[in-house]
Amino acid sequence: MKTNVDLDKYLEVIRDDYREWQVRCAQTDTAMSAASRARAQDIRVKMIKEFVEGVSFTAGSKYIKVVTGGSVHSFVVNSETDSKFPLGTILKAASWKTPARNFGRGNVLEETFDGVRWTGVM
Repeated sequence: MKTNVDLDKYLEVIRDDYREWQVRCAQTDTAMSAASRARAQDIRVKMIKEFVEGVSFTAGSKYIKVVTGGSVHSFVVNSETDSKFPLGTILKAASWKTPARNFGRGNVLEETFDGVRWTGVM
């Protein structure tokens, strides 16, 4: 299925937020021994790699489903004929198959990603 919007920047925002979260977590490792910090860092590197590689999307005629680690992260409007939202609007996931259509959380075409976190959209 063809996508009507370019998701590269949006997916990178999600990946970057995860990387930044891991850096903040690493700052709490100061009480660990050097060996424990090294092991924790190795684990973080592996986790970041797995998360980054696991961010994907599936395009449908109405929405693009963005998935992170086996969970639905968000939906992006993939239609220019949506009755409520313009093309590229980011919607929170209500379920695996359905977006929450109460209000948009940003727009990938306008690059408005303020509420986007690696855990989902606010």
